[in-house]
Amino acid sequence: MSVVFIGLVIPILTIAIIVGLVVALATRKAETQDEAKKFNGVIKNLYMHLVMVVALFMMIGGLVYTFQKGVDLLLPEKRVEKEMDPYYLYDQKNQFRNDLKEIATGITFVVIGIPMFIYHNKSSRD
Repeated sequence: MSVVFIGLVIPILTIAIIVGLVVALATRKAETQDEAKKFNGVIKNLYMHLVMVVALFMMIGGLVYTFQKGVDLLLPEKRVEKEMDPYYLYDQKNQFRNDLKEIATGITFVVIGIPMFIYHNKSSRD
C-alpha cells in the first residue's frame, strides 16, 4: 500500500512544484513592456514544445504498442500441456478479440498524437 502511495505522490508533487514555479514566474512584475512580452513568448514556447514532446511520446508509444500487439496477433503464444485447464481454453478464445482491442488502442494514440503534434508545431513557428 505504501509503495503505491509513494508512486502516486512523487509525480503529483513534481507536477505541483513545476506548476508553482511557472505561476510564480508568470505573476512577477515585469519592469518594462518589452520584458513582459519576451517572458510571455518564453512561456508560450515552453508550453508548445512540452505539448509536442507529449505528442511525440504518444505517437511512438502507440506505434510500439500496435507493433507488439500485431506480432502477438500473428504469432500467438502456444503452450503444450497434458491437461488444458478451462481458464486457458477460455483465454485462447478471447485472445484474438483482446489483441484487436489493444491494437485499436495503439492506433488511437497515434491518431490523436499526429494532429496534436502538427498543430502545435505550426503554432510554435508563428
